[in-house]
Amino acid sequence: MFISGTVFIAVFFIAMVINTYDYILNDAKKNHQMQQMEMAKAAASGISNYISGLADDMLFLSDYSGVKSFDKRIIKTNADLLLDHYKDKIVKTIFVLDGEGRPVYYTGTNLPASIYYGPDFDSKSLQNDVPKFFKIEPFYGSNVKSGLIFVMLMPFGGEKTELGMGNSGEGKVENGKGENDEKGKSVRSNIGKGVSRESDGEGVSRREGYIGFIVSFDSLVHKYIVPLKLGEKDFAWILDDGGRLIYHPTHKDMLLRSINGTSSSCIKCHNSFDVQKEMIDGNSSFGEYTIGNEPPKIMAYVPIILNGDKWILAISTFLPEVTANLRDKFSLFFGLGILILFVIISLGTLLYFQTVKKVRAEESNRHMEQRQNFLDQLSQAAQLASIGELVDSVAHEINTPLGIISSHIDALKLQKDYPVKFSEDLEVIKNQTKRINNYTKSLLNYSHRIPFNPKPEKLTDLIDECLFLLNPLFHSKRIRIIKNYQYDMPLVEIDKGQIEQVFINLFNNAADAIDNNGEIRIDVMIEEKNISIVNLGEIKYAAITITDTGIGIQPEDINNIFETFYTTKAEGKGTGLGLPISKAIILRHKGKIEVYSEPGKYTTFRIFLPVNINGQSV
Repeated sequence: MFISGTVFIAVFFIAMVINTYDYILNDAKKNHQMQQMEMAKAAASGISNYISGLADDMLFLSDYSGVKSFDKRIIKTNADLLLDHYKDKIVKTIFVLDGEGRPVYYTGTNLPASIYYGPDFDSKSLQNDVPKFFKIEPFYGSNVKSGLIFVMLMPFGGEKTELGMGNSGEGKVENGKGENDEKGKSVRSNIGKGVSRESDGEGVSRREGYIGFIVSFDSLVHKYIVPLKLGEKDFAWILDDGGRLIYHPTHKDMLLRSINGTSSSCIKCHNSFDVQKEMIDGNSSFGEYTIGNEPPKIMAYVPIILNGDKWILAISTFLPEVTANLRDKFSLFFGLGILILFVIISLGTLLYFQTVKKVRAEESNRHMEQRQNFLDQLSQAAQLASIGELVDSVAHEINTPLGIISSHIDALKLQKDYPVKFSEDLEVIKNQTKRINNYTKSLLNYSHRIPFNPKPEKLTDLIDECLFLLNPLFHSKRIRIIKNYQYDMPLVEIDKGQIEQVFINLFNNAADAIDNNGEIRIDVMIEEKNISIVNLGEIKYAAITITDTGIGIQPEDINNIFETFYTTKAEGKGTGLGLPISKAIILRHKGKIEVYSEPGKYTTFRIFLPVNINGQSV
């Protein structure tokens, strides 16, 4: 029992620790991801607002009439002022294209090759006064890669010309022949590249021109993502809607590589790109992923929606870094818990062994007491054997003269000249000899020297006979007799003389316990009980209950009243044999006798005798 309890406590403690750790770990992950989400949203909001401001500036610039007429002086004045306004160096270049997509003017860093050879756009998808965002690409300055950029292009104006009209063949003079700008850079024309024309049956619809910004993606990231107060192991990274990695603080060699074009080198670290694809297709959310042999990571990501493009900004953290402090605290908690559990188990073990030791000592004492009881019973049995021999001898010696006295009394009564005046005295002598004879029979019965002859008898008649014999005693002490007999009681197989002796003994004891003006109540009824270890079920018993209103029996005496020679009566008034003999008689009838008492109020004896059914004892 102790071992089972200890194992249960240990298992319960371990399960509680594991569940608590999982709960706290998940809570810590959730809290950290919420912080990541807030930082990602702040950065995304900053980028969106900044780009929205650039779109407003492009619209502002395109409203100048000089820009629409491609007046270089007006373009230069306004573009240079606007570029100087961007002190953060995020906008690298401001340029203007004509309706054919040919560079007219630029200020700032040189135009990338994609502008010279025609920006990759379809004029059908462009809307006036709405910027178009192009894919992020590397920027080369002096043929050296110097970072990532993206192009914002806004069309403005529009007109119709007859077919064959316009300057689609030769272009403007300054572009057709080539011209050095103020910075000494040659702007080459590439007429018609990437421009779409549509015929309406009368002419061609084309744009007046385009305002373009070349934006440094690296500077944009440095302005809005690097300042984020990330943890030591937190990092931000960005995908575009094509699955390309466009920003990562550590994996620069993977930039501009797409998850849709994986190679064998990608598979070494990434088992799959399911998480990244879910990021591209979904909205703001949380995630958890693992790359190669690195620890697992948790993240939060938000989309940055652009006109014609989409970026996904994610902030990731190595999970062990999030839980490191938690693990340290939990290790202390777990160690303390183990110590407490060890102390509990140790104290429990000590208590268990002390209890076992105490139980064994008590068991040893009980065995010693039982052994002493057995020795006492053996000694008592030897004494009873000796008493039996003595009783047998004394009874024989007493009964012989009693028989002679009784026969002489009978002989005197038969004589014709028998004096009548001695008749009463002779009757007294005869009754006393009979009484002495009954006592000797009781002694012989206790020592099992007389035969046991049970016969079916009616208990209530036998009880009434005993009450009649003791009526003078009851009358002298003014004791009331109350009888409660069950109607139609069955016969009980008993040895009438022996059971009569039991009832007389109990009635005598009840009368001795009552001083005066008391009462004795006798209840007789049938009960179903199982009072024998031999019987497997309940059987019917005749239950005789005798209750007196006498002085009662003290608790320390009630367990000893059936022991031989034990008596609570005054010296010279009791032999201590009445109740032991009565119990022996009841046991010989396969019955049971019980006693209940409350000192100063009552004493109750209950006798159970098997009922005779169909001439046989049950």
